[in-house]
Amino acid sequence: MFIRYLHPFMIFELLLFPVSGALIGWLCGHFLAERILPRLIETKRLAMANDIAIFAAKEVFSTSLIFDKIATTESFAPLMPVIEEHIDDFLRNRLKIAIPMIGMMIGERTITQLKMVFMQELDVIFPVVMRRYVEETVGSFDVKSAVEKKLLSVPREKIAVLLFPVLKKYVIWAAILTGFVTGLVNMVIAAIFF
Repeated sequence: MFIRYLHPFMIFELLLFPVSGALIGWLCGHFLAERILPRLIETKRLAMANDIAIFAAKEVFSTSLIFDKIATTESFAPLMPVIEEHIDDFLRNRLKIAIPMIGMMIGERTITQLKMVFMQELDVIFPVVMRRYVEETVGSFDVKSAVEKKLLSVPREKIAVLLFPVLKKYVIWAAILTGFVTGLVNMVIAAIFF
């Protein structure tokens, strides 16, 4: 309502506030991104590595996730043909060599029955064995310190190449937006009070 009382040249002057604010924000954003952001990344490197390692240990490499993926009958299914082949070879060939008396007494039907019983037993045993294996292996493995050590061993140049372009873009856009909003607020204040 008060804008209709403003002189057209004054409206142009008021629009300079957000435009100049955005321009100043762009310049400040470039300065921050080029000069301060690399130093900030370097000083916060240890804290960032620690935070990422904690997240990885809790969310990415959790033992329950590994249990769900490895210690199930479904994960065992692709291995069944190979295991069945080895059991068949054991019952037909190596058992006869290891214990010749038993080898002479078992025939094709007994071998088939034994193989079927072994395969059923493996369906029961495998998840239990894998769960125990994962508990002992993953339980003794400190994921947090391993991830943190690996992150800290990444060279500074590589971190700069990975993080800097993304963070630079966000810093510049945040500075432009901040400058523009500040300019809008100044424009409204100037239009109301002057």
